[in-house]
Amino acid sequence: MKAGLYMTLRRRDMTIADLAELLGMGDWHQAARLIDPKRSTKLTSLAAALYALGCALEIVIDDDGVPIEETRSTGAGPKSVEPEDRADRPARLRKSAG
Repeated sequence: MKAGLYMTLRRRDMTIADLAELLGMGDWHQAARLIDPKRSTKLTSLAAALYALGCALEIVIDDDGVPIEETRSTGAGPKSVEPEDRADRPARLRKSAG
């Protein structure tokens, strides 16, 4: 989201100071922290900044790779399902074979 905020600022030819002014921040350093990847930022703060720039924020959970039969619970509690080792996933997301 920080990268998205940064790219939106660049596309609109805006500076960090412009963002700070738009958000009513007294100091541009506060706005700079919003795009600094080394600093943690609350989701609500990033969402507010993107909303102020006229952006829509969507969070999507894609479970197309998991068959419905595997996600149904057969007992009283939820069933734990390990994802299959899909070749289309990046190597860092695949299960290790050992």
